[in-house]
Amino acid sequence: PYGERFRHFLKYEKRYSDDHVFQVVSLANRIHNMYTVGRPSMDDAYRIQDALDARGSKSSTVRHYLRTLELMAEYKGIKLVIKKPRPVYTETDYLTIDESVKLLNSCDNPRDKTIIAILLYCGLRAKELISLNAEDVDLKNRHLYIRDRGQGIKNRHERTAIIPRECARILEEWLTIRPHTENMALFVTLKGARLSTLRLNKIVHRTAKRAGIPKRVHTHTLRHTCASNMIKMGIPLTGVQLQLGHENLASTMIYLHEDLDGLKKNIDNKFNLYLK
Repeated sequence: PYGERFRHFLKYEKRYSDDHVFQVVSLANRIHNMYTVGRPSMDDAYRIQDALDARGSKSSTVRHYLRTLELMAEYKGIKLVIKKPRPVYTETDYLTIDESVKLLNSCDNPRDKTIIAILLYCGLRAKELISLNAEDVDLKNRHLYIRDRGQGIKNRHERTAIIPRECARILEEWLTIRPHTENMALFVTLKGARLSTLRLNKIVHRTAKRAGIPKRVHTHTLRHTCASNMIKMGIPLTGVQLQLGHENLASTMIYLHEDLDGLKKNIDNKFNLYLK
């Protein structure tokens, strides 16, 4: 029952990305079939949460189900506001600075080295990186323009990231040897096609394995790494927010707890009431 018209509602009225639309539609149909939901109501919310709690589902799963139920109701013209369980934040995986250097030095070709450099220095999401064209690189101003080209960029949010000097040097070298293709993609496969997110993750995983990093490393790990390392090196939180393209500062603040040792040193050195 939740088909094309529901997809259009999510895409054009809620402005969700294609991936987000797919996930919501799939979950909406699962909810409709599993819990026999006709006109979404609070009784449905209670039933669904009880069933999920009985299965031992995570709070994030419960939140996804209840948020989808709200969207199903909104689509049908029903106002439904559900109080959801609070999210439980877990520590994000990230690489240390030493591991980041090992990863960058373990790339076996210029394309992959440039990809890893952009992920580590600019903190791009996977779909932001694969959507890049050569024209999005402004080496003179050291700007990287992230645009929505139908690749499902989160919240359709276009932005500008700063290219740090070392990353700019690697990018400049890549641009001199980059294969020229009709689609103008900054990164392509051997056949000249734009990279997919699956292929991108394989590149990251393969390079981490070559570097001897025991952690499970994927594209988003490097986004976390970028944020964590920026904070460790003293970049203000608002600067990290701009670089990563977070619309809400709260999304950036989850990285603060990862530098407790650095915070302790700063407090010991600078926060002394007897210093004059």
